[in-house]
Amino acid sequence: MSSSARKNSFDIVRFLAATFVILSHSYALVGLPEPQIGNIHLGGFSVWVFFILSGFLISFSWKQYPRFDVFMAKRSLRIFPGLIVAIILTMIVMGFLSTLTYRDYITHHETASYLNNILLLRPQYSLPGVFTNNIYPAAVNGSLWTLAYEFFMYFAVAMLGVFSLLKKRRIEYVWAILFLLNILSVCKPGALSFSIFYLDMRLIVQMGLMFFSGVLLQMYDKKIVYKNKYWISSLVLFFALATILPLYTALFGGLLLAYGIIGFSKKPYFSNFSKYGDFSYGLYIYAYPVQQTVWYFTKTTSPLKMFALAFTTSLILGITSWYLVESRFIKLKKHIKLEDYPLSKRHAEIATLVLPGKPPQ
Repeated sequence: MSSSARKNSFDIVRFLAATFVILSHSYALVGLPEPQIGNIHLGGFSVWVFFILSGFLISFSWKQYPRFDVFMAKRSLRIFPGLIVAIILTMIVMGFLSTLTYRDYITHHETASYLNNILLLRPQYSLPGVFTNNIYPAAVNGSLWTLAYEFFMYFAVAMLGVFSLLKKRRIEYVWAILFLLNILSVCKPGALSFSIFYLDMRLIVQMGLMFFSGVLLQMYDKKIVYKNKYWISSLVLFFALATILPLYTALFGGLLLAYGIIGFSKKPYFSNFSKYGDFSYGLYIYAYPVQQTVWYFTKTTSPLKMFALAFTTSLILGITSWYLVESRFIKLKKHIKLEDYPLSKRHAEIATLVLPGKPPQ
């Protein structure tokens, strides 16, 4: 979107979600139970928020220029450059904390295979000899698992779009199927205990419900009213029902949390929050190894001390990542010459409906 169109609070919601992930992990990584919302940790809840926002914004991005290769190229420019640098930097630095000599560490097959995380395949959390005595031993970056599910959702949106299924009624069916599968997951916990392309089916349907709740809200965006009393009530009701009936927290997330989060995000209260950059992604991908490093050196048992030290350091890394890596690659989107990737007549009509009389960006 152009700067003039960004009169919303999406950026601060993303930033707060990343912050709450760090806060949640600050408990776990010092050996304490993480704060709960219904039957999910605060960190997991924050990831739901990410997926709701992503579903809403990514489906709009598809409608702006509905072509598979252009869409996936833009998504890749947002996800991979920062991730690649974070993984390589982590791999290099963590060698100094390994119980192995640096030479043995850097030549170890497990060090080389850590690079597979760049491909979003089965995540590898360990590096040889690193954090072996931490409370969560050998877990270098436990947050990477979500990125594969996120990219899977991008691909799903693109494929639905290619086959002209990214429409209101079709998305209603997708959402309903995901909702029913979440009910099945509650009633018969073992029914979805299998994987698809290394991804846990239980997490696919849970994250998918959040993501496609955002997509569905985007499909009906012009018809939905987001008065303050409505979205606030939706959030309050979500937290109340999640407390009373925790087993159904994901279902309430798809029904109530999504509307509440998008309702707040569409308000212009914090529209200038990212005036100097969007640091949430960098904050997210660097925080876990920073937190493990904090415990390695301090052995703290205080989650608040862990949070203060890790958040400050991770924010510095996130800001650095934005200015030196992420923002530079995002600018490359402007160099994708849309005239070289013409739309089909059917998809051109979609783009025209989104931005009438104006070429999509």
